[in-house]
Amino acid sequence: MSARTISKTSLLVLLGPPGSGKSTLVASILGATPGLGHFAVRRQFVEEKRRQTDLWLAATESQEKGQWLPDEVVIEAFTRRLDAQLPGGMLVEGLPANAEQARLMLEVVKDRGRQVDRVLYLDAPDQVCMARMRKRSVCVTCDGGISQASVSEADPGRCARCGSVLGRRRDDQDEPFAERLRLHRHHIGGILDELCHDRATVLDGTADRAEIAQAAFRLLSQPRPARDL
Repeated sequence: MSARTISKTSLLVLLGPPGSGKSTLVASILGATPGLGHFAVRRQFVEEKRRQTDLWLAATESQEKGQWLPDEVVIEAFTRRLDAQLPGGMLVEGLPANAEQARLMLEVVKDRGRQVDRVLYLDAPDQVCMARMRKRSVCVTCDGGISQASVSEADPGRCARCGSVLGRRRDDQDEPFAERLRLHRHHIGGILDELCHDRATVLDGTADRAEIAQAAFRLLSQPRPARDL
């Protein structure tokens, strides 16, 4: 599988419900496409926390109030990451999360003379996403609990990379995860309509990982459709 024909200046968006396998697909794409940038809200705010930025302080205020991150804060984080990456391309994972974020995101992109080249939607049934979530273990030491950890063969409760005890994300509990799924299903129609006039390319998140990656590479290596935004 080759990513030589994927443009490193493309602006790509990968959406899908939590637990659909976005992070796994992202790892495949980035691993085969050196130089392509990456933005994901969770990962970005781990970095904002490390640097103790104004965006992290704003995020902390929202968390203390039990609120979702404000759209403006999320889009500002995206804007700064995009500006740092330009003129190169970027793979945007899990953003936008609602129609307003989609509108604001497109404004930012257009203001910089860019366009969203491809929108991929990795879908999977809620029960599949829920089952995957229940099996997901993360390592706070290695990456701040962002990605699925490599489990030690000698001790399944520890990280294979650093030996730390594995845990679960705070929002990877049944009730909050089910709410995330519900919100995603509620918002996705408006997101896709705003972002690409409901013409995203849908990938089957229940397929074999290699098959999903091959399908994504095949699509991303094709010329941008004229009808897309």
